[in-house]
Amino acid sequence: MGWAMVIGRAVIVDLATGTELVRVLNIIAGVEGVAPIVGPLLGAVILQLSHWRISFWTVAGLGAAMLLAVLVAVPETLPTERRHAGGLRAMARAGRHALAQRRYVG
Repeated sequence: MGWAMVIGRAVIVDLATGTELVRVLNIIAGVEGVAPIVGPLLGAVILQLSHWRISFWTVAGLGAAMLLAVLVAVPETLPTERRHAGGLRAMARAGRHALAQRRYVG
């Protein structure tokens, strides 16, 4: 579910600037700091109340709900002028460029 954090940050960076951007990113960092504490506690509660397989179904359900929420509620936020076609060739070109930088590789 790491993609959820990446998409969330990308949307925030596309929509907010200045002090608002810093404020919202701090809120996201706070949630990311609390999640590793709350997650295992909720997992323990699920295990106390049900069979161990339910914890896997819960994670699968949460993943499906997040995917559906993103597909339905999150529009494209990157302005048209900042978009690029991408593709495998562009990715390979960018990778070659990065690997050609001695400081980066080091």
